[in-house]
Amino acid sequence: MRTELLEVMAQIITAHCYWIRVTDITQHHAYAFVRDGHLMMTTCRHLTLEVTRSRGLYYLGHKWHVSEADLDQVLSIMLREDPSLHRRCHEGTLTKEDVEILVNRASYGIIRLDMVDDDYTPPAFSCHTRNNRTNPSTNHPQ
Repeated sequence: MRTELLEVMAQIITAHCYWIRVTDITQHHAYAFVRDGHLMMTTCRHLTLEVTRSRGLYYLGHKWHVSEADLDQVLSIMLREDPSLHRRCHEGTLTKEDVEILVNRASYGIIRLDMVDDDYTPPAFSCHTRNNRTNPSTNHPQ
């Protein structure tokens, strides 16, 4: 997979996913696959995703490493299913639906990004004081 395509995927995930962020697209990790009935080991790049908000069984800081080899394999299947995807890949204009399907299939159905329609901007951190609590019913004038 081209680095530019991985970067486009990372930008789309960052812009539309509120509970996962891309931490790295260049890290190499071990990758095992079966060839001719034998287990082979190699290394390849991985798309590293990290949970930024606890959700369901996934806790804050949980990481997944989706291998480039799995992404390539799923992308080739998707290109056969959807001929217009070839143009979008070449131009670097993948849709968020393309990225959601690609990551879901490459992770064997484990990662479901659930992207939002609008660009997601993480909220700025604000310290809670007595005057700006999030639950107004607990604000008691002193």
